Amino acid sequence: MKKMASILTSVMALASASNASALVIFPGVGDLDPGAPTATFAVSGDISSGPVSAEIGRSGLPSGIDTDEFRFIIDQFGVGGGSITSQIAGGTLGDSTDLDFLAVDFSNDGGTTWISIPQVPNGAIEFAGLTNIPIISGNLNILRVQYEARGDGAYGGSLTFRPAVPEPATWALMMLGFGAIGFAMRRRKQEVRVRYAM
Repeated sequence: MKKMASILTSVMALASASNASALVIFPGVGDLDPGAPTATFAVSGDISSGPVSAEIGRSGLPSGIDTDEFRFIIDQFGVGGGSITSQIAGGTLGDSTDLDFLAVDFSNDGGTTWISIPQVPNGAIEFAGLTNIPIISGNLNILRVQYEARGDGAYGGSLTFRPAVPEPATWALMMLGFGAIGFAMRRRKQEVRVRYAM
């Protein structure tokens, strides 16, 4: 628990240097302010060992173009992925529940470089997702979502993380290598005697 508190403190300090127009959302956040749009960032799993997953989202978004940033740190190496969707709630294109993704980006180095996440704009349902993003232990990761809402927009999605574990073939090759080294070390040198017939 102390470790999570120190991580959140570090992330909050980094957030102060963030883009002033973006709403920064941290793990464990529920409603930011009663009456304001709802933000969700619920994490399950241990960030120090094993797989981690998170549910993210926003709802009740007012009209306009805006940006949200979901920020997190994972204390292990591995790969991550995720997806987000928006869907019109029973209306038509352009009504109050319509939300369009303008850009979805991911940074695994604190915002220095960005990976553009492919989008599938479809009007009534929009989708963005990517897999096999390298996650570096201790680095600040940022999922940035830029969108245009029309009065009561919402989006949601999930993020996943798998720690880096060697595949069985890698383990087998490594064991074979250790066996070959052991065999070479135990092998005795045989003395060769040559006799000539006369």
